[in-house]
Amino acid sequence: METLLEEFYKTELSAANHIDRKVRIGKGNLHLYGAPLSGKTQLLKAYLLTCKKESYLYIDLEDVRIDILRLGEILKSFCIENSISILAVDNYDIRLSLPPLQQVVTVSRTPIDTFSRQKKIYPLDFEEFLAFEKRFDSAILSHFLQ
Repeated sequence: METLLEEFYKTELSAANHIDRKVRIGKGNLHLYGAPLSGKTQLLKAYLLTCKKESYLYIDLEDVRIDILRLGEILKSFCIENSISILAVDNYDIRLSLPPLQQVVTVSRTPIDTFSRQKKIYPLDFEEFLAFEKRFDSAILSHFLQ
């Protein structure tokens, strides 16, 4: 599990298809939730790319190699050893024990009661969709509604 954490820590993130959203993550702990494909992960990755690479750790719990309970046991010491101040956990599962860091941002499909600060992420609104859509024609509204 330690080797896997090292791999996650060294992996370069990409938010290639990111569209600027009206929602911002900001400072402090936060739980993002919302429907599948609403842009939660892209929002998180775009935020992390504004931070120093060595200051954050991004983990996607959908990775089949992860043993959640074992990860919870070693996560705090790994973060301390590597001076990680921001932990980002995608597809968060409440079985994972989170270390007390400067900032923890989690993502899931549903709200989780243990988080005091939560934001629901909705699919793109029309204005955000216009920034995403490359062509502008008479069918733009139809494309948005689809």
